[in-house]
Amino acid sequence: MDIDEREVSVWPLRARHENEQNSFTYIDSFFSAEDCKMIQQLVEADHELESAVTRDQKISPDIRVSQVAWISMQDPHSKLYEKITGGVIAANQRYWHFNLSGIETIQYTVYDSSISTKSRYDWHQDDGFSTTWNNSIRKLSFVCLLTDPEEFEGGDLEIMVSAKPEPLPQAQGKMLFFPSPTMHRVSPVTSGVRRTLVGWVRGPCWS
Repeated sequence: MDIDEREVSVWPLRARHENEQNSFTYIDSFFSAEDCKMIQQLVEADHELESAVTRDQKISPDIRVSQVAWISMQDPHSKLYEKITGGVIAANQRYWHFNLSGIETIQYTVYDSSISTKSRYDWHQDDGFSTTWNNSIRKLSFVCLLTDPEEFEGGDLEIMVSAKPEPLPQAQGKMLFFPSPTMHRVSPVTSGVRRTLVGWVRGPCWS
């Protein structure tokens, strides 16, 4: 799906670490609490959760423990893709200027401590170098927390841009963006359930 130009000025954008190669940015309240609840209900009513795999398509509990569903691009989910497209364009035009062509199927991810006290995703990259379909690579990653942080413990999203991990700010409905080659992890969710939208934006190989 190509990313078209859209009006994005209605979403306030703040950036962090502008002197550290724009390691990440975010849009506060990209989705309201009501939006987050509706997204959860729509996705879980229309999709089956499955065990998450690593980039080599293996179930590897020593690296990753979570459940995922792949959100259809058809109605009623197409509006979700349209809104996220606006956020992607805003963040990319303001900070990175990557050549982007499309958003992969968005992942709905659940870290449920009642299933495993080791629900997590250890240090990894979302790639950014390996060419796959359509002769494109992942360039920009995004994560949106759907759950109120008061409803779970642990589950910090951290990136590695210097000598030590840095936790990214979490709030329900906040949309985070970072370059896909960035090393990052989700720490173990020790109680409650953490639900997120996760996605990757692709483009031509780096030149």
